[in-house]
Amino acid sequence: MFEYGEELLSIPENTPYIDTLPIGENPFPIYDSAPSCLANVDPLISAKIVRIYMRTKGLISMINLNNADCQAVYSAGRYATQNLINKAISEGQAINEDGARRLNEYHDYYVQQEAKKLGMGDTANGMKSLTMELKDLLSAIKIDIDKVIASPY
Repeated sequence: MFEYGEELLSIPENTPYIDTLPIGENPFPIYDSAPSCLANVDPLISAKIVRIYMRTKGLISMINLNNADCQAVYSAGRYATQNLINKAISEGQAINEDGARRLNEYHDYYVQQEAKKLGMGDTANGMKSLTMELKDLLSAIKIDIDKVIASPY
């Protein structure tokens, strides 16, 4: 929630989330190296752990898709803005402070339109849904783990 969740959840439904989130090559080195340890955990808790893992893997896939789409829309925005700058230069027009502001506005508008074309609002909706599901799953498993820790063996 701290890194991206609050911001993501605050955007309106179907609104593209035009932000990149760096994800490493293997975000689950401990889980991936010890799945057999789940056999030593209460089956109901291990089932929740596996569900959290699977939902998190899905979220990471969506984040990677969103990251790629962000690169594409920002590249498109830079290209479109550069074309306007090149046109102004070829016509001998100077770009003053007001012109630079308008170019920035054009860039931002262009990026938003490209994001809508790519369906980034749908990706954001999916990311929001998985984020809320994971928030609930993590709360539930924390309660389960606290019970196990508190109970005498």
